[in-house]
Amino acid sequence: RARSARDAAPAAASPASPESRQLRQRLLVTGLAVLVVGLGGWAFFRPTLPFMAVPPPSLGLVDLDATPSPAPVRSTTQGTRGAGIGCPGYIPSAPQLVLRTRETQFVRLSPVSSAGDLVLVLVTSDGRTLCDDDGGEGINPLITASLPPGDSHVFVGTYHDGAELPFTLTIAANAMDAVPDASGLATAAAPTLGRLTIPAGGAQELSYTGSVTSAWAAAREVSRGCAGHLSLAPHLVVQLAEESTLLLTATASEDLVMLVRGPNGRFWCDDDSGDGNAPRIAALLAAGEYEVWVGTYSQQDAGRSVPFALTGHAAGVSALAREAPVTASIPVDGTEISLRGTSAGDVTSVDLGGPPCAGLVPARAQIALRLASQHDVFLDVRTGSPVPLLLRHPDGRFECWTTTTSQTTWQAGEHDVFVGVADGTSPAEFVLMAHAAPPSVQPWVP
Repeated sequence: RARSARDAAPAAASPASPESRQLRQRLLVTGLAVLVVGLGGWAFFRPTLPFMAVPPPSLGLVDLDATPSPAPVRSTTQGTRGAGIGCPGYIPSAPQLVLRTRETQFVRLSPVSSAGDLVLVLVTSDGRTLCDDDGGEGINPLITASLPPGDSHVFVGTYHDGAELPFTLTIAANAMDAVPDASGLATAAAPTLGRLTIPAGGAQELSYTGSVTSAWAAAREVSRGCAGHLSLAPHLVVQLAEESTLLLTATASEDLVMLVRGPNGRFWCDDDSGDGNAPRIAALLAAGEYEVWVGTYSQQDAGRSVPFALTGHAAGVSALAREAPVTASIPVDGTEISLRGTSAGDVTSVDLGGPPCAGLVPARAQIALRLASQHDVFLDVRTGSPVPLLLRHPDGRFECWTTTTSQTTWQAGEHDVFVGVADGTSPAEFVLMAHAAPPSVQPWVP
């Protein structure tokens, strides 16, 4: 029997059919799920609208205007919810801290745990969400950011779901007049100890006392091979009118580091080259402006004020008492010559292009020894205490002697001699004895 038009209609067209009701239910459930997830994501990633839904901070409030460098915060965290789209790890349901400011601040957040892998999420008052996993020391996170006026929320979490870890959070804030540039430091900020100008032909002893709150850049992030942690603004700016030597040493009760930035963006850094664990930078520098930072080696010292003393001297090369090196020919008949001079410690041997020698060497050679042809050369440096000896050969090759008496084979040409100063000693008079003998290795004759 032929079906009626009603019977022939598709079942989906009937609003009362079971299939239609199931389809509408599935669509409704899916829509509600999308709405809930969307609202949850909106509440987290755009906190300026429904931020009242975020629980109060578990540890409290930090007023950055009143306390830009608060005491390190120690607590325990457990990651129980995803950190957010594009953010690794898990965070607690409530932030640990609210950071409040009434003016724009530049903040550095550095949580550390020796027990496991942390993550860090910062939700600013203008709705930005910043997160990090391993940007700090080792696998610890690190966030540096500008905070607008208002309340920003800090979540310290864990990389693994459900993990529970103790942590120490270091916080430091600076007003935005000290903004870091591409180097990670505020190279345009006013130096905290002032400025020093060394005119052409001038020389000056340096002696400063200050303090460092090392909470900003890790030195290794600024320049490869550097160590420690630095403040944002430089401590001292030295303006050199001509090529000059600059010697700086920083001392404190804590382990310090030091970094110098030159006008072409080059960096010098040091950790323990001075006495004990004091940093020392001694370099021959071109004319220009040089910024000096003192920092702390340990991240445990970050965020607290560490007093230090910065000493040294600067001198233009035209002010150095040493003129052109004393030049003499090395006798090759066994006769010994004797030359006198004064040792000096201006720069490191590495800064002149040589290998690392113990102590410091002069910026200019005191003696130049000429040799007419290849010979074995005998040198003996006599002084009151051991001294580093740096040699620069005619081909530009440097050689560092650890003993003051040596025999070596020299090629023909002029060989420059730098008699330096060992660590912990002062410049002293010396006598250099030299003579030559036929080379030990002769051409092969069949």
